[in-house]
Amino acid sequence: MKYLYTLLLLHFCLGGFSQTPATFYFDMYMNVVQKHDAIIFGTGEWKDSLYAVICHYIKGHKPAGIFHYTDATLSIRQGPYEYDGEYEGIQTKGMYSKGDRDGLWLTRYGDGRLDDSTFFDKGTAITSVHYYYYPDKHLELLTEDDVIDRKFYALGYTKGGQLFSVDSTEEDYTNVSFAEDTVAQFPGGPAGWTRYITRQIQAHIDELTDKDYGTVLLRFFIDTSGNISNVRALTMGGSVLAAIGIEAVQKGPAWIPARQKGKNVKAFRIQPITLTNPDK
Repeated sequence: MKYLYTLLLLHFCLGGFSQTPATFYFDMYMNVVQKHDAIIFGTGEWKDSLYAVICHYIKGHKPAGIFHYTDATLSIRQGPYEYDGEYEGIQTKGMYSKGDRDGLWLTRYGDGRLDDSTFFDKGTAITSVHYYYYPDKHLELLTEDDVIDRKFYALGYTKGGQLFSVDSTEEDYTNVSFAEDTVAQFPGGPAGWTRYITRQIQAHIDELTDKDYGTVLLRFFIDTSGNISNVRALTMGGSVLAAIGIEAVQKGPAWIPARQKGKNVKAFRIQPITLTNPDK
């Protein structure tokens, strides 16, 4: 009987080692989705007491990163998080602790330029810095959200790298998320926004001058119902283009709210509006 039990145990152990690794499917924000809605797939395996999922893009099989969880249900993220985005090669790195972001999180472009830098304490954002660039990749604007002291800072730079403007305002960060699983977006996505803002600009085309060529960066909050508040122009303030953009956002449709852990959350958005000179 003991001999038979040993053979059965050996059979089950060998069978476990020979099992095909589990396959999971994700959207662009690394939320688990059905296969037909996925752009990323991953295979899971246990590594150093964490369940690691090694991911690739379905199209082209380009590496998408390595993500760690407490178990194979993928319900709680734990440990290192490394995500390689398709868009401009953006790379995000940070740590999770019991499902919450913890410590320093960095997002960089493929060429090493910083996109944002946020420090979390057990899921709560302490400070968040975002970087915005001219088309030639020189720093144009740096913003900082000092959540603890409830202050927002914006520093503007010339194309030559000289600091030319500094703005600071009081900001209410109550219930604002800095760790959205899905970012807020205009109804219809980027294509819907392009159609909408193009119509708004065309309606005011006679008011525009050469001073309006460039990119306005609008910052605003989107609540859990998609309502907009606190719209301000961070660049090209006082321009006709900025005024058009502010009015378009304020009087436009409600946005689709950001989501975190399956629930709508309040978040801020910085939305670019670019007007190019057709003669250049």
